[in-house]
Amino acid sequence: MIRKFQLAALVAAAFFLSTAAAAQKRDPSAWMHEIGPVAGIYGFFGAESGADAFYGLDYSHSYWNGLGFRTGFRYMLECCNVGDVVSVPLAFSWRSRLRTEPERLAGGVAGLSPYGFHDTPSAGTVLGAFLLNLFSRFEVYAGVTPGYVFGKSNIYRHEFRGGYVEEGVRLDRPFTLSVDAGIALSYRIWRFNLRLAPAVHYNLTDNYHLWSAEHSDADRIDRHSDKSIPWAASLDFGLLWLF
Repeated sequence: MIRKFQLAALVAAAFFLSTAAAAQKRDPSAWMHEIGPVAGIYGFFGAESGADAFYGLDYSHSYWNGLGFRTGFRYMLECCNVGDVVSVPLAFSWRSRLRTEPERLAGGVAGLSPYGFHDTPSAGTVLGAFLLNLFSRFEVYAGVTPGYVFGKSNIYRHEFRGGYVEEGVRLDRPFTLSVDAGIALSYRIWRFNLRLAPAVHYNLTDNYHLWSAEHSDADRIDRHSDKSIPWAASLDFGLLWLF
């Protein structure tokens, strides 16, 4: 069954890539600009709220040697249960040359080679290996992201042992600035790029703190914990127009 799946995947990819190649009206390597919508998830390590969704718009430009820049706009519906966030990523990038359709197909086949046609990996493993090696272009980027948090500290209070306890996320300041680094895999379909981009982030402005405090009365704090959560990770998906 796995062998049939592998063969079917190769035939489908060959048909798709040959159709896409025939649709080209000009040299794809001349397209130096990308613009389009993105969506993804963003979460701080250690935050109990988990990952939060964001949406936005991306624009990037590259030069003949692969160097370039990327920017855009992000809107996060909620971050750490504090409030919504707007931000503007600014990054320098380097991208590989655009691979031809035969090179992409060869890469997809190479992704299947560790399993062979006599092993029995799961269909999901085979499909994942094939698609990850079918990318049109590889990119690395690094930069900063300034932003603003529209919210305030989210600290709740409950009674405990004759006193009360405060717990939640403390927001130290609304302005944010993070340092970012990531990679991006692009899959070209005619004049569109499907992009998958994981990244890591470090919050320089130290905005978010996990806060807890135990009060024996209204005026005294007996014990407290104040833990910064500066590290975060994200994963975004984009559909970008090439021009």
